[in-house]
Amino acid sequence: MTFLISLLVNKLAGPIASGLAAVLALALAGVWTIDHLQLAGQRKALAQGVAALAGAKADLAICQSNVAALDGAVQRQNAAVQVLAADGAARAKAAAAAVDAARAQGGAQTAAAARLLAAKPGPDLCASADRLILESVQ
Repeated sequence: MTFLISLLVNKLAGPIASGLAAVLALALAGVWTIDHLQLAGQRKALAQGVAALAGAKADLAICQSNVAALDGAVQRQNAAVQVLAADGAARAKAAAAAVDAARAQGGAQTAAAARLLAAKPGPDLCASADRLILESVQ
């Protein structure tokens, strides 16, 4: 029996070792191929991510530029609104003063007209007319 086992070991050990080595080599090649494919996929995903990041950075730069331009426009508009508000207030004050002056002058003119209408002509119509004209001019 030992002879038989010894014979089997001597005769089969080489082919079994060679077969195991071949299986091991194939397994290692498969693992290397799978790892290589996974690494290639990861590199591709990384390149896509880097490209997307570059695009996002470009979009961000455009957005920041647009925000700066918009802020400047809003500041100019706010300054213009303040100028218009001040100008409107000044015009309203001037208009109110003009209305007050017109009312005062209108009151004086109304009083003068009332005096002229209330005046009675005297016996000399020309002298009365002259007197009324001189009063209205003063």
